Amino acid sequence: MRKLFLILAIGLVSCKQNIDKTKKNTDHSVAEKKLQSDTSPYISFPYNVDVFDWKSFEKQNNELKNRFMQSPPAELKDAYEYYKGEFSSMADLQKALHIYDIDADGTDDIIFEGQSGGEPLEIALILNTKQGLKVVFNTFQTVKGITVDKDKRISKLYIKDPGCCAEYIEFNKVYDVIYTTGQPMVKLQYLSANHVSTYFPEKYLSQPINFEVLNDNYKLRIKPIVDDKSQMTLDGEPHSGNDVALLKKGTQGKAFATATDKTGREWWLVQIDPKFTVIKGFFHESEDSTLRACKIGWISSRFIKKL
Repeated sequence: MRKLFLILAIGLVSCKQNIDKTKKNTDHSVAEKKLQSDTSPYISFPYNVDVFDWKSFEKQNNELKNRFMQSPPAELKDAYEYYKGEFSSMADLQKALHIYDIDADGTDDIIFEGQSGGEPLEIALILNTKQGLKVVFNTFQTVKGITVDKDKRISKLYIKDPGCCAEYIEFNKVYDVIYTTGQPMVKLQYLSANHVSTYFPEKYLSQPINFEVLNDNYKLRIKPIVDDKSQMTLDGEPHSGNDVALLKKGTQGKAFATATDKTGREWWLVQIDPKFTVIKGFFHESEDSTLRACKIGWISSRFIKKL
């Protein structure tokens, strides 16, 4: 279960939709960034999945892989050149190509997850059309889950973006794959952010708990424990404690997991509704999206009320 997230994983709540401004998204672009901060219905994200199990999902079609390797789409030229270089090989490229009939039209297609030619990993949906291989969507980093609908079409992509270099904030994205025109349209439906050291448990609540913070400067932490002494570096500066943000009185969100520490204190793993901003936090927004990210972390359940 830890390696495969297919159809349904952990229950969470999403933030409201707008189109992603991913740098290499071939179908969607946004001229001006305006952060959207509403909320929307229940959604799932596989926070505790380490590696997506492609072997349990993909099909085998070496002929189609060979076609890609002989004539890759122009959008993936940089990736292709990387695999031809001294640090990789065509065998590695073949492993990065995953076969699946994306739109269930009876023709095998390709999902690419591999090197981009730069530092981040790249993901691309590639349709096998009469005109050749066509990239209909691409973005950066790694697949954490895939959902298919009743017709076996890919309906959702779950993507984690841990950033590059010394990034300490991870972004989690859920894309809807919509089939209303001649080719799939891909739309960002969920965006959340967490510190890279945030603890995610194995088990989650079947339904989230809506809550409101009762005290000002309420600490959002990376682990379910009071720690105001340990040292870590955040945004290039030394910081004492395991808190990554302070919450204002009246801040609302949704708890989706619980834990109890050695003292008996109950902790909630929460998602802060994006219309509420954090104070003195180390979060930043995604450069590639017009959505305001839901901030993820642990809070003590003592000074909050259920809604």
